[in-house]
Amino acid sequence: GPRMLNLLISTYENAVLQNRELTATQQALEDLNQHLEQKVLEKTAALRQSEMELKEAQRIAHVGNWILDSATNQVVWSEELYRMLGLDPTLPPPPYTEHHRLFTPESWKRLSTALPRTQETGIPYELELEIVRGDGSMGWMLARGEPQLDAKGSIVGLRGVAQDISERKRAEAAIVTSE
Repeated sequence: GPRMLNLLISTYENAVLQNRELTATQQALEDLNQHLEQKVLEKTAALRQSEMELKEAQRIAHVGNWILDSATNQVVWSEELYRMLGLDPTLPPPPYTEHHRLFTPESWKRLSTALPRTQETGIPYELELEIVRGDGSMGWMLARGEPQLDAKGSIVGLRGVAQDISERKRAEAAIVTSE
């Protein structure tokens, strides 16, 4: 009877209201998702721009950087560090066992002593090192390294920068020979 009809109408009206609410919620979620996707695109573009500016700054200043993960022994070099050493940046960095070829024996001895010391003690190093580039030409770099710490303060790797100081060293040598 009429009671059943009222119950059906009431149930139908509730279903219509819930459907409208669901549709509105779904639209709000779609709008939010579209907004978030736009923000991600904007942040990604800003990050790419920042990365490009950092690469340009490193190129102009002749400064490269590197990171060593102690757990994996994985090394990452910046493009400028590859350029400084006369190596191809599309290739992975040479393994640590080959790094001695990038320096004169005296410079390698100092660097290969400083790296584990910094790894163990956390004390940063700064060294002027004579390099042997991929084409065999010689140069100089000012290398600085420091520990990379985890949230607990434990050393989990090393990071550093290298600046090409070949021009400065040539100028110093010219002054010494002219005296």
